Amino acid sequence: VYEAGALERTQGEAGPAVGFISLQPGQRSPQLTVPDACVVCELPCDAHDTLPGAGTVNPVPPATLLPCQTLFLTEEEKRLLGQEGVSLPTHLPLTKAEERVLKKVRRKIRNKQSAQDSRQRKKEYIDGLESRAAACSAQNQELQKKVRELERCHVSLVAQLRQLQLLAARTSNRAAQTSTCVV
Repeated sequence: VYEAGALERTQGEAGPAVGFISLQPGQRSPQLTVPDACVVCELPCDAHDTLPGAGTVNPVPPATLLPCQTLFLTEEEKRLLGQEGVSLPTHLPLTKAEERVLKKVRRKIRNKQSAQDSRQRKKEYIDGLESRAAACSAQNQELQKKVRELERCHVSLVAQLRQLQLLAARTSNRAAQTSTCVV
């Protein structure tokens, strides 16, 4: 637990009012506890010029202290929150109900993105199948053309074989007839 205080500019100084939190270990203040997210590790370079002497603490009402964390929403989150009719504060912490609404909106966004990714993968898969089907169809047509050519060659070869067999049969009959006559 640290003692917290702030520095204020005097009314005569120009520029925006800047608040500093003075952290002094070893002192306890039950009225104010500073969350870890609000602990200042480094001060601006010119902070030493404006820091008060050691041990001086100027209490500042909590409303004037800078908020610890800011809530950043994407345009999609803002749009969906508007559709839901919900307006979230710009600073954390959020109430449980606000956290539930924000969680629901973010889940909707994740689901929408997941659905888009799924549709894209399905489209790519179907495009791949269609290209494979087109390639198979082209290959099938080429193979059918080859089959028709081979069938024509087969018919031609069978016809040639029959002619050769007939010719061979005729020649062998003539040779047999002449040899019988000679004997």
